Amino acid sequence: IRPNWAWPCGTSYNISWSDSGSVGIVQLDVMRKGVFSFRIIGSLLNVGGFQFAMPLTAPTGDGYQIRVRSASNKKAFGLSTPFAIVDKEAATAVPRQPKTTANFRPNTTAPRGGGGAARAKT
Repeated sequence: IRPNWAWPCGTSYNISWSDSGSVGIVQLDVMRKGVFSFRIIGSLLNVGGFQFAMPLTAPTGDGYQIRVRSASNKKAFGLSTPFAIVDKEAATAVPRQPKTTANFRPNTTAPRGGGGAARAKT
């Protein structure tokens, strides 16, 4: 996710990450300014990616991040670069920018032999 990027409600993107450890199941959450906002998926085999459409009813605003977290060790997680969620109609007035990839790393200590970098494609 590139800085100052806006995710229009109703649009779909692939969220991808990499893990250098042995995390088997992950959770994907949307955080806003460091606080849980809503869950994308609660239990997903750690395959390194998930296609997600931002709900049309998602609350709009800035300061959002995607959190990829181990389902069994809540201290092992990674956060994306902050982005905004915008109404789909408002987004049509904003020029589209080329897709880029950003890396992010866990904010806390990962389980022994675990952790790693995550990547979000937008």
